[in-house]
Amino acid sequence: MDRRQFLRTVGASALAVSTAAVVGSRPATAHPGPFEPLGRIDIDGAKEAVVSADGETVFVAATSGYAVVDISAPERQELLAERRDPLSDREDGPFRGLYDAKLDGDTLLVVGPANPIPGAPAGVLVVDVSDPATPEEIAFHETEFPIHNCFAADGRAYLTANDGDRNPLVVLDIDSGDELGRWSVVDADDRWADVPPSMRSVHDVWVHDRVAHVALWDAGTWLVDLSDPASPWVLGAVSPGDPEEIAALTPRGRNRERRTPPGNHHYVATDDAGDLLGVGVESWAIEVDRDDGTTELVGGPSGVELWDVTDPANPERRSTIEPPASPDPTLGGVWTTAHNFDFRDDRLYTSWYRGGVKRHDVSDPTDPVELAWWRDPERASFWTAQYAYPFADEGVFVASSRGVGDASPALYTFPDHAGDQRDPPTLRAEPTTEPLVNTPTPTPSPSGNETAASASETESSTSTTDAPGFGLGVGAAALGVAGWLVRVTSGATESDRRSRPRASTGTPHRVVPASNLSRTTEIAFLSPAGASGEPFHSNPWGSKHRSMSDESESLKERVETWMVGQMPIIQMHGGNSVVRKADAESGEVVVELGGACAGCGISNITAQNIQSDLIMTFDEITDVQVKVPSSGDHGSSTVEGGRGGELQYGDEGPGHF
Repeated sequence: MDRRQFLRTVGASALAVSTAAVVGSRPATAHPGPFEPLGRIDIDGAKEAVVSADGETVFVAATSGYAVVDISAPERQELLAERRDPLSDREDGPFRGLYDAKLDGDTLLVVGPANPIPGAPAGVLVVDVSDPATPEEIAFHETEFPIHNCFAADGRAYLTANDGDRNPLVVLDIDSGDELGRWSVVDADDRWADVPPSMRSVHDVWVHDRVAHVALWDAGTWLVDLSDPASPWVLGAVSPGDPEEIAALTPRGRNRERRTPPGNHHYVATDDAGDLLGVGVESWAIEVDRDDGTTELVGGPSGVELWDVTDPANPERRSTIEPPASPDPTLGGVWTTAHNFDFRDDRLYTSWYRGGVKRHDVSDPTDPVELAWWRDPERASFWTAQYAYPFADEGVFVASSRGVGDASPALYTFPDHAGDQRDPPTLRAEPTTEPLVNTPTPTPSPSGNETAASASETESSTSTTDAPGFGLGVGAAALGVAGWLVRVTSGATESDRRSRPRASTGTPHRVVPASNLSRTTEIAFLSPAGASGEPFHSNPWGSKHRSMSDESESLKERVETWMVGQMPIIQMHGGNSVVRKADAESGEVVVELGGACAGCGISNITAQNIQSDLIMTFDEITDVQVKVPSSGDHGSSTVEGGRGGELQYGDEGPGHF
């Protein structure tokens, strides 16, 4: 008798003994009453989790490797295997930045890096897990692009290939590693070529009966028949937006469009029949100025849309499951937006970062019913929720958490039954009966092919709220889209763009946004050399009061002052940095990060934060370039990102996406 059968037998015997004296009581394993986890096991770096066909083993992508967990006794999970730093014997190893894993029978695919890491291997690690306790790595198929997410089915690997150009979905043969085909939204409509790749990143993919459902952020979700990967055939699209309207947005409008709803198609999955499509929308709020000098939040977290795709050419939205409210819905705040989820029969299992996990009855997609909700926002930020297997008279589902603060990432098991959490923690800063940011669901067009609203339309149709006390938001975490590269494409040839080194990614730190500095009385001051163009740094021995809006100072001085407000992130990994140019007449700004940023895991996150916040903060700035050195010296080969050019972002947020 193996361990799993033994535990089940022992558990059943113990259950019989414990219930014999209490006639009519429900089994303890069914967890009557409050809804709460059955158990948890810490897994460093936990991201995506996938469940074996028998539901008793969970495979976890764990950033620096992967882990295998036995959940046959869900209250006593056991770590069967853990593999860290795979391919460390390679000159460019180890293989790292691993956020996603998928199963095809007894074959596990671990892909990465989720976001570009210069000099590190990128590709698909193929692992034989026929014996889950002794996984055997049998192949590595190298790619020229990072892989944030993938899907595996019928001997094929479907890979998100954000190359900063066409951003295709690439199909590989798992055994040989040969490319079988690729598809890009640009192939379907060449007008998308005029839209910045960062707004049409291929973020995730779900395949059912060889139809790929491809989540393309502001380009919506596309249904593509890949029966013959060499000849893809578009069947339909969900909320694809209007490429001409998106291409016409200003840099500030693009920044807003990327972060706020509508759009932002992040994750997709279908029910067992393939007729009901769930679209997870990941979004945040941004702080904008009002005419009266105050600020307000626009946008907010988004939920899971349920679409009837029985006729792929005419998808129809049935309903939207709204997200939990957040006390700070900005990028640097408390994330409660939708993340990964799973359908099983008439149930939907969803994850909401710090908003917890939920279980819904979707037997009537027009009226989903919430059956259970559990959250622990101070410890758990959930990445996914996945059905596992029947257990006792109910079942089990699992959810992976990337952790919060000092709380460890972990894999949780939950009972598959309805119930309420006992004394649930609040997600709000203070008790209130109204959401802090209201994100109403737009009414779909009859065809389902909604057009993304322009910036002005979004402003008029999205409810907002004054939030002068909010902060730590706009510049905190880069944009919520994976695999975006930090580089300038405007004015460069294709070969030039491909030859530039890519910025690396990793876990960003929280950054005080520029909008908060005007309300901050004490900030570190530049060293005397700062205003002269030499490297500057924060003064650890004191501070001065200095306003960014002091018109007697030059734009360069004001940008330098603003940069000092960002020193907690820059100094931790960037060392000395320089504002090389700040021209109020042309609106051009050039910032060069210090040599310590070379090869740093968060240098492109810093570049994104600086770019977006400078644009949002200073009206006279229209074009920002942030140079990230590839060696320890200023002026070395750099990766650049410019608002005037086509900035392509590099990471999705703190340990995300």
